[in-house]
Amino acid sequence: MKIKNKIVSVLMATCLVFSSFGFSRSFADSSKVVTIGVNNTAEQRQTILNYFGVKENEVEIVTVNNQEERAYLGKV
Repeated sequence: MKIKNKIVSVLMATCLVFSSFGFSRSFADSSKVVTIGVNNTAEQRQTILNYFGVKENEVEIVTVNNQEERAYLGKV
């Protein structure tokens, strides 16, 4: 019985160690989205894209106005 408990303990410890390595991948960067204000000029828009190091055809661009910003962010 003691051998069985040791084996179970070793297996559980092994599972814990391997799960902490992060073998499951996160695909948070699989889609790049840049949010830009609807009233920004073309120059301001390009400045934002340059800041993030992306080109307009590489990302999904979402434009928001002030009302939408307040609705989505609230009092953040």
